[in-house]
Amino acid sequence: MREERVFSANLFGMILLILFSIAPVVFVPVFKILNIPKGLDIVILQIALLLVPTIIYFIITKQSVKEVLRLNKINIKSVFIIIIIGFLAQPITVFLSLITQFIFPNKIGMVISQLNTMPLILQIAIVALTPAILEEVTMRGIVLSGYKNVDIKKAAIITGLFFCMIHRDGNQSLYTFAFGILFAYLVEITGSIFSSMICHFTINGSQVVLASILNKVISGGAGGQEPYSKGIHSMSYMQLTIGVVIWFIIAVVFFKILMIFMKKLIKVNKYEQINNNNEYTKNYKVLNWPFYLSLVIYIITIITEIVYIYK
Repeated sequence: MREERVFSANLFGMILLILFSIAPVVFVPVFKILNIPKGLDIVILQIALLLVPTIIYFIITKQSVKEVLRLNKINIKSVFIIIIIGFLAQPITVFLSLITQFIFPNKIGMVISQLNTMPLILQIAIVALTPAILEEVTMRGIVLSGYKNVDIKKAAIITGLFFCMIHRDGNQSLYTFAFGILFAYLVEITGSIFSSMICHFTINGSQVVLASILNKVISGGAGGQEPYSKGIHSMSYMQLTIGVVIWFIIAVVFFKILMIFMKKLIKVNKYEQINNNNEYTKNYKVLNWPFYLSLVIYIITIITEIVYIYK
C-alpha cells in the first residue's frame, strides 16, 4: 500500500512536469493571439497546470481533500515563527541564486521587472499568493501525502526535487530545491499545509516588495528589464565571485538563526514527541520509474536551456 502511495505521488509529480514542459508550446501562441496581458498569463498557467490536475486527481482517487492536503489549523505562535523563517530565508535565496547565475540568467527577476507597472497588490497576488496556494497544494499536498509514514528526510528530498523540476529554470534550481525541503519539514512539524503556504507567500511576497522598492529608488520607477535579462552578463565574474563570497557568509549566519527558529517551531508543536511515536520505514524504496523519467526530462530541459543561452 505504501509503495502504491509513493508511486502515485511520483506519477503525479511527473505528470505536472510534463504539463509544464509542453505548456509553452501550447499556451504561448494562444496568449499572443488573444493578446493576454502579462501577469494574467502567469495566473492562467498556474490554474491550468496546477489547479486543474489537482481537481482531476481528487475526482479519480476519491481521497479526502482535508486529509491529503492537511488542511488543519495552525496555532498563532507557529504563524509568527514561520513568517520569521520566511524572512530569514531571503539571504539564502540570494546566495543560491547568485551561484546559479554563473551559468543561468535571472528569469524570475525579469518576470518581476515586467510586472512593475502593475499595482503592488496585484504583483503580490500573481507572484506570491497564487504560487503559495497552488504550488503548495500540489507539492506539499498531493505529492508529500504519498510519502506518509516514509522517513521525512527522504520525503523532503524527493518532494524538494519535484518542486525544483517543475520550475524548469536553472537559475531557480538550487533555492527551489532547498525551499522544497524546508516547506516539507514545516508541514511535517505543524501537521498543516498552511505552514508552507505562509512561508512560501512570505518569501515570494517580500521579494516582490523589495524589488518594487529598489526599482523606485534606483530608477525612479521607470523600470527596465535589461539587468535582469542579462543575468551574469550584467556584471563581471570577479564582481559575481565577490558577491557570492559575501552572500555566503551572510547566508550561513541567517541559516543558523533560521535553524534556531525551526527548533522553536518543533518545540511549539511538540513535534519530537509526535515523531517518536511514529514508526518510519527507514529502507523503504521511494525511487521508481516516474521519478527517474522526471529526472531525465529535467536534465534534458536544463541542457537545452544551457545550449540556448550559449549558442
